[in-house]
Amino acid sequence: MVTKEQIKSSLDAKWQMSQTKIYSAILGGILIFLLLIALVSGASYGNFALSFEVSGICAAVFAVIFAPFPLYSLYRYRELFRGLEEYRVYTTTLDQPNTSHLYRGAIYYTVTLRAPDGSATKTDTNPLFSSGAFASFPLEEYNNQTVTVAYKESEDLLVILDMQKG
Repeated sequence: MVTKEQIKSSLDAKWQMSQTKIYSAILGGILIFLLLIALVSGASYGNFALSFEVSGICAAVFAVIFAPFPLYSLYRYRELFRGLEEYRVYTTTLDQPNTSHLYRGAIYYTVTLRAPDGSATKTDTNPLFSSGAFASFPLEEYNNQTVTVAYKESEDLLVILDMQKG
């Protein structure tokens, strides 16, 4: 059985949480920028009420448009923890990299999971890996490495728990 701590320290959870933080920082930064515009325009024109009203409307519209991104990322993070008893743990090798069509520059792996009874399942990891300069999970570190994964068959969800040392 997989524990909350294992999922929390998994690559997928780290990726989702970093995405949530990035989206939230962008949203917060732009909202603060709009607040500063309201303060400066109110000070220069002497009408704080009007400038805060206009900036508030712009901020509200922007928040409604952009808020789904961090909320969806947070939802995806929380979904990793749902149904922990359904996960089965496997050891596999990341040896079949593929280029993601949706996320440019991202790499996902097709892995084969072998059950103790001899049956095999092929599934894909999330596109977490990259060879870019700012990659969170560099392709060079994970390519052809043995990893421990948790797989939830009902949702075809694969979570990379950790890399085997040695």
